[in-house]
Amino acid sequence: GWSTVGGGLIARLGTGMIQSFTANASGNSTTIITLPQAFSAPCRAVVSGGLVDAAAQDNNPFVSGTGSSTISVFSGIASSLTINVIAVGLA
Repeated sequence: GWSTVGGGLIARLGTGMIQSFTANASGNSTTIITLPQAFSAPCRAVVSGGLVDAAAQDNNPFVSGTGSSTISVFSGIASSLTINVIAVGLA
């Protein structure tokens, strides 16, 4: 079933877990984001968010690393922004 932990929406499916939450990505850097609940092994994660600007040369946020309790997100956008995160892994 679904539950909320640390501001995130968590679903447990057998031995698996899905987490959905929002976070802030710092501008022009890598941000370490702590997951609402740790997985038992490194997770897979995706992020969405960024700026719509056809002339921009900067990179929108992307996952640059994962662990069992944190993910790394790099953003080439100059300012910080709110991103949506979905992480999947073993509970």
